[in-house]
Amino acid sequence: MIPIADVVARYRLRLPEPRLHRVAPRFNDAEWCEISRASTLCEKKHGGFVAAAAVAASRTSEPGGHTSHPHLVDQLMRDNHACARAGRTFNALVRHLNSGGTLPHHTDRLLHHVAHRVAQVDTAVTALTTTHATGIHSPVDIGGSHRHRLSGPRTRRVSPRFSNREWASITAAATLCRIPPGAYTAAAALLAARSDNPRAAIADTRAQLEELMEANRLLAALANNTTQLLRHLNPDDTPHDRALRLLHTLGDVLDRIDATATVVALEGHAHP
Repeated sequence: MIPIADVVARYRLRLPEPRLHRVAPRFNDAEWCEISRASTLCEKKHGGFVAAAAVAASRTSEPGGHTSHPHLVDQLMRDNHACARAGRTFNALVRHLNSGGTLPHHTDRLLHHVAHRVAQVDTAVTALTTTHATGIHSPVDIGGSHRHRLSGPRTRRVSPRFSNREWASITAAATLCRIPPGAYTAAAALLAARSDNPRAAIADTRAQLEELMEANRLLAALANNTTQLLRHLNPDDTPHDRALRLLHTLGDVLDRIDATATVVALEGHAHP
């Protein structure tokens, strides 16, 4: 099995395709405020956000193509955050024991809580490769958004660029919506900006890999703390069996994360 760090490193080092295709979508002031807010939230420039939104939306229109499953990435983000909070509490307990403290009475309850958070991450990771539902931005969504865009002067403009394969996806999706590629790009960007989680709405292969890498990091830290905890436990201690089961579960989930990352990276290579 290829470690997730190697998968991410190879994906990031892959030479980018030249982006020779460009559109110039325009927005009015109110729409521009929405784009600006979402771009800041996603830590992207305006053009980068608009381009990412168009590419993410276009892939839901590809027959058999790769979709980013934004709702699934969003769920993994939330589960990672919850797991991180549990991990901080667990780490504090292990530090307490390593410094000579006694075993707290709530150790077994904490292990149960950590195991629950790990199970949630496992479910979200598994869903990335077992769910084949389309993304939230279908051709119907894009077409409807285009028809209901506000009138008025559109003086704000960006010029996102796309590679040949990205452009092929966007033009095909725009044709399904019966609108020009520039209008498709603008409508997709506004839909993403208005979503509950713009970062998840524009999630691409790299975003999925980054969340998987974060899950890998969090669970590896939990496994390390569980190993240290077991050194302070006797087989007769109540938390011992739960800690041992948690350690085995963490190993299984880490293996699934590696496998999922490999699948996501391969799909991203086929549909970058």
